[in-house]
Amino acid sequence: LSAEPLLEDIVSDRNISLIRQLSWVIIGGESPGCNGKYRKMDAYWALDLMTVCRRNKVACFFKQTGTFLAKKCKYKDPKGGDPKEWPEVLRVRQFPAYKAAYEKQFLNVNPKPKQLNQTP
Repeated sequence: LSAEPLLEDIVSDRNISLIRQLSWVIIGGESPGCNGKYRKMDAYWALDLMTVCRRNKVACFFKQTGTFLAKKCKYKDPKGGDPKEWPEVLRVRQFPAYKAAYEKQFLNVNPKPKQLNQTP
């Protein structure tokens, strides 16, 4: 599910049962289009959705705060896309389990970084 732009709190009893069936939710605020306009995303809407994902073991990826929050928080990135500028609670960038399994099996990608003192 792509909840970008997240324009309202979408967590409800009905939606929670739907979210449980997902493997991945991507959350983000809106950046200006060609017309230069963007709409509000409230951080609490994102946090509410992240909490539902965590409780139901659904991978969650927070992409960006969007321009509204970036301006409000005075971030350097005008789209709010730099995780270093966000509160730690928003720095959630998970991937579905099948992605990690695919990378490990077919791309020979090890999800755990090697120690610097290890030999290949």
